[in-house]
Amino acid sequence: ISASKVFSLGIPSLDGVFGDGLPPGSVLLVEEDWPRSAVNQASLLAKAFLAEGVQCEQPTLLVSRDYEEAEILDSLPAFSTETVTEESPSAEKMKIAWRYKHLTSDEMRSTSVKKGQYDFGRKIGAAVARKHVQYGQSLPKGKFKRVAVIGFGSPYWNESELIRDMLSLRRYAVEQQAVVLVTAPVYCLPTSTTTALRHLATAAIAIDTVDARPFKQHCDAFLRLVKPPGLLKPVIPECTVLCIKWRRRRMQVEPFHLPPED
Repeated sequence: ISASKVFSLGIPSLDGVFGDGLPPGSVLLVEEDWPRSAVNQASLLAKAFLAEGVQCEQPTLLVSRDYEEAEILDSLPAFSTETVTEESPSAEKMKIAWRYKHLTSDEMRSTSVKKGQYDFGRKIGAAVARKHVQYGQSLPKGKFKRVAVIGFGSPYWNESELIRDMLSLRRYAVEQQAVVLVTAPVYCLPTSTTTALRHLATAAIAIDTVDARPFKQHCDAFLRLVKPPGLLKPVIPECTVLCIKWRRRRMQVEPFHLPPED
């Protein structure tokens, strides 16, 4: 599948994990991190996904029963082509050089913020967002190319309802040749329900909260590729532990490395 026929998730470094993005007809399950809120890592990823729809002028839909329209659309990040490179102090260059010795060129580039990312310190603006993104609390019925379902499921939903709705989303994505992103709080769902949702999704990733203090100094969250997409060959780095880092208000996905011991 050529790059022109895939949808970007709004995070270039995350697109690279899937090859270059997701093809039409895909449903990406994002297993949410704790605590559940409109500003956790999963919700911020969904905002970048929606902002990409605004930037590309694609018919876009936001579906959520947990969050009001303003909570999401009023804080969509603005598109930025500024390239920001994180420079290490000269005293640290020799100390960390060994970490990059065996990395591929793609992994080396992941240490810099790439062009075309979204700056969460700047906002698109409520008027612009509402012009391009429609809001609803039920499953999509119109013709949309990009759909974000934020907060899919809770302990109060029964498993049959979740499976039925996930099947509907999968069918909608195929019929409309759209890409659907679904965030779900799987930590409060039965294991059987989580397994079923993963099975029905085209691809699935999990975002894990960083609790241990040593890790918090080096990343903001861990990201696991739970289910690779079937149509595209995922580009998995040699270091399969991925993490989310924030560099100059931009979300970045890269291999996780602990610093060398002193």
